Amino acid sequence: PNLMTSKGNYGSISSDSKSTENDIWATKRQPLAGGKALVPFIILTCLGIPIFVFVLLPSTIFFVTLRAIFGKKAKAPSFFSKEEKADIKKDNSKLKPKKDRPFDLVLYGATGFTGKLAAKYIARTYGGCGDKLRWAICGRNEIKLKKLKKELDAIIDNKETPTPIMIADSNDRSSLDSMVSQTKCVATTVGPYIKYGNKLVALCAELGTDYVDITGEIPWVKHTIASLDAKARESGARIVSLCGHDCIPWDVSTMAIAEKLKNEHGQDLKKAQPIQLCD
Repeated sequence: PNLMTSKGNYGSISSDSKSTENDIWATKRQPLAGGKALVPFIILTCLGIPIFVFVLLPSTIFFVTLRAIFGKKAKAPSFFSKEEKADIKKDNSKLKPKKDRPFDLVLYGATGFTGKLAAKYIARTYGGCGDKLRWAICGRNEIKLKKLKKELDAIIDNKETPTPIMIADSNDRSSLDSMVSQTKCVATTVGPYIKYGNKLVALCAELGTDYVDITGEIPWVKHTIASLDAKARESGARIVSLCGHDCIPWDVSTMAIAEKLKNEHGQDLKKAQPIQLCD
């Protein structure tokens, strides 16, 4: 009764009711007000998608096709210039025979992920340099090599045969020359090989040093065979690529294809031809 007869209280209740009602209507109108933000999105969708589908995409396909047909082909990996070849022969005129070189194996790229795994395996299996194998680690960063050397020396039982360190860089022919000329074999984990492996594999072929890598770059391997086979035969170097890691997916894929061909069609896979990416 007091509420009904008291103008002040009644007015207060009436005011609160109107305020609540206004809030409710404001809430209901909110999505409609937010619809303004959809206008740019709708315009962009209606105009942007057709422009992309009917203008940009066809023109891109057209120009890419023209470039593939009439554009320049990718350059084949380069090894040495004539001047560099002359320098190699001059610098190595007194090259030691393979049997007289101080190392049986140099692991190049030893501080990388795969290189460390290989280095630790060699240390556990063959011990230090001279125990069962005369070997050394090589890379371009002396600080990292010294850190790895401590790890390897901790693995090796014979503390009188520490791991030797050699410094070489893929872009420095003279440092690669020094490494290659001191060992019977180079095992390299430094890739991508089409960028960092050209000079090294060419030097090994030139100097009669055996070479192994873990590449999976089939076109590059095909190019090295075509370019260096004759020189490797002449020098006595054995160049063996695709020795694991990067090449494993391609080996497994080829095996799976061969098995499928045999099981479903009763035929043996005779040849797997890589796509030619270089001249």
